[in-house]
Amino acid sequence: LALTVHPDLDMYVLDALANDIEDLEDILRILNSPSELGWRDQHPAPFTAQEITPAVLRCIRAGNVEACQYSVSEKSLVGLGNKVEPSSPADATWYRLTSSGRLVLNSWNPPPLRETGEGRSTLP
Repeated sequence: LALTVHPDLDMYVLDALANDIEDLEDILRILNSPSELGWRDQHPAPFTAQEITPAVLRCIRAGNVEACQYSVSEKSLVGLGNKVEPSSPADATWYRLTSSGRLVLNSWNPPPLRETGEGRSTLP
């Protein structure tokens, strides 16, 4: 059974990271937001961690996202490096756009908003 991947899913992930470093839970919350920050109106059902995790890993492999983990010695988040996948994507890992990811995001032509009068809508 092959899973169908939404063609813009990786771009939605990049967009969710446009303003800050986020963990998977925050990326999921942003994507499912009915506000203009979210992409819930473009997806037939709420986004799930099962589909977002592979999208984040694809973005890392493409060099568009960098995984970060807390360094006790540096007392801050540190990047794992270009195209380095975390051993445990959902556990104590945050993600940020790379300069390449920002260029990809800035060149993206996103789908139009579906108007409902107040921010993004949800599908019926």
